[in-house]
Amino acid sequence: MKKTLVIVLGVCFLALFIGSVSARDMDKTGKRIVRDLSDQEMLPDGPYTPSLMATAQADTYCIVWYDFEQMDWQGWTQVDNTAQYDTFSHVDDFAGVTPGVHGGLVPLEGLQSMWCGVRPGTNEYVCGWVAAPGYGNSWNQMLVSDSFEFAGMLTWSFKAFFDSEPGYDYTHIEYDAGGGNWTEVEDWDGLVDTVVTYELLLAQAKTKLRYHFTSDGAWSDQDGLWNTDGGFIVDSITIADITGTLDYEDFEGCPVMQEFCGWWNGDVETPYGSFSGLYSNLLEYDPCGDNFGTQVVFFVGSSYPSPTYPGLFDTPFCLGGGGTEDPCQDEIVVSPVIDMTMYSPNNDDANDTPIPDTSGLGGA
Repeated sequence: MKKTLVIVLGVCFLALFIGSVSARDMDKTGKRIVRDLSDQEMLPDGPYTPSLMATAQADTYCIVWYDFEQMDWQGWTQVDNTAQYDTFSHVDDFAGVTPGVHGGLVPLEGLQSMWCGVRPGTNEYVCGWVAAPGYGNSWNQMLVSDSFEFAGMLTWSFKAFFDSEPGYDYTHIEYDAGGGNWTEVEDWDGLVDTVVTYELLLAQAKTKLRYHFTSDGAWSDQDGLWNTDGGFIVDSITIADITGTLDYEDFEGCPVMQEFCGWWNGDVETPYGSFSGLYSNLLEYDPCGDNFGTQVVFFVGSSYPSPTYPGLFDTPFCLGGGGTEDPCQDEIVVSPVIDMTMYSPNNDDANDTPIPDTSGLGGA
């Protein structure tokens, strides 16, 4: 007879205290022997009379039990990993963080520059960093100009300091070729201190320009595996066409930490979106897999009807490369803080009663 397998999301702790034990050892000749830890003589394998031994009863405590009934998140939170924590392109004078690990945390000209980076801090995001100041894992940060019209050849020049993990994390120099279709002019990685000039002969008469910094999921100042002075610093940006200078920005007239100045605005990539939610009465083709209770799913709001389960939806497809390439859904749900010295007397989500003796409690 088949039995229904029910998977319950919970955390339990088993405390086991042993009064006396026995063990098998190897003597120097390789002969297996039996050791009775009740101070009996050690005997070779063979007929013998073992001593009577007793073990203490195990004490089991349910630390906490999450069943999400009835449609209750019970303190869990939804996290879209594609969403940026904050906008990190900002005006800075680098007071308190100068000169940086590579000497780059200084204004490129004058007293202030625009920096894509983060200072050390005490908020929940930065306080756990290993090597702040610098940049973090999975950043997708931008400094974008206003939209502007131009005539003939467009000239874009600036001073820049780039500092990122070579071959993995980049600052992409881009222009809008129309309708938000961004085209790359060049990308920079590694450690570079430079003055750059681009001459762009574009098909349209209106565009935007941007510095677009991206990092992968590891090796940054956040985890301390690659110590930098931040993604990029730019200054003295000049935009000109055949009529002359259209805009010049040195960031001197804007407050420190402000995310915009003149034509230039700090921004982040639009997140993929959150599709986690609570669902109940889910059916399987195999009835042993049916789950009528509440559980977490990751397809709520998806626009892809499921061909397998009519009335439900598949998790959403990636937006690039035929539905298989980035950007893609990247989402988790996270429990509240669980106190391992407390337990739940009623086997529910109330983790609020002290365990009598936690002296032998290991980490978790």
